[in-house]
Amino acid sequence: MKKKKIIALCAVAFIGATAFIGSFVVRGANVYYDFENGVFEWQSLYGNADYEFLTEDSGNKYLKLTYNGNEGRDRTYFDVPAYKGTYITSKTIQATYDVKYSEIKSSRNGEIQFKERTGPGSSETTIVARVAKDQGYFQVRGTGFQRIKDLNGQYLPVEVDRWYTIRVVVDLANHLQSVYISDRDTGSLLALYENFATSSDIDSINMISFSSTTDMCLDNVKIYEPSCESGYIYGNPYIKKGTKSTFYFVGQGSDGDVTTMPTGTTTWSLEKSKTGVSINGTTGVLTTSSSIEPGIVIIKAERTVDGVKYENKYAVNITN
Repeated sequence: MKKKKIIALCAVAFIGATAFIGSFVVRGANVYYDFENGVFEWQSLYGNADYEFLTEDSGNKYLKLTYNGNEGRDRTYFDVPAYKGTYITSKTIQATYDVKYSEIKSSRNGEIQFKERTGPGSSETTIVARVAKDQGYFQVRGTGFQRIKDLNGQYLPVEVDRWYTIRVVVDLANHLQSVYISDRDTGSLLALYENFATSSDIDSINMISFSSTTDMCLDNVKIYEPSCESGYIYGNPYIKKGTKSTFYFVGQGSDGDVTTMPTGTTTWSLEKSKTGVSINGTTGVLTTSSSIEPGIVIIKAERTVDGVKYENKYAVNITN
């Protein structure tokens, strides 16, 4: 997977136990690590994370983190911050990263955590949001832990050695979070959970970290304040007549990355009515009759928030 070369614009000094040295870009809350030149800088909070840089057949380099067995402060897991420092308060913050696992059956592991940490003890840490793997499935924590469902409403399993792209958007001001999981190599959207409650109602964090007792491979770690510039429709461009299909209206930043659209109501419609075809104006479910002629229909999605209108059109080919 080809990646852009990243030039280090500034250095950030962290005080920690284990130092990782590498290629990075840091501007305030904007952080990007691609590991492409095999140089990186992170620290393990408890001095118990080993690391190595590995290379795919394509030449792409990535980072592998491993718990080394040292029970620092009785911690039998590593906790490695990708962002640590200045408080982020009452803003929206997004973490996008590629991840794969070599072990998937353990409980609540291989996770990202958004948190406020004021000291080394558990009582000094408040977790606002986290996404993990748990007994072979992806899991998110809101008011409680729950498994993430795929676009078909089934629990989304984690596959060994498969690369995923995970995007977590945390709205600190409104105590909301959204999670988007895609296949890294195809870009296919596998799951989305939007605008559900965070696990804490604090409006500030000062750390975003990766924590696990088992191996965790990471790439293209990006932490930044997102801005939704537009919306696009995601769904199957081909559906058979006599079936139903659900479409989604997803936010998009100026860089083309998926992000959360401002909270509001999406209205769905057909650009031109067609006998035997309908779309639910609220849910985006397209329904086709078994007796219609094959052809193309254009669906529309619109959402207006504070006078800003987000809209998109999408062609769906109805086949036999």
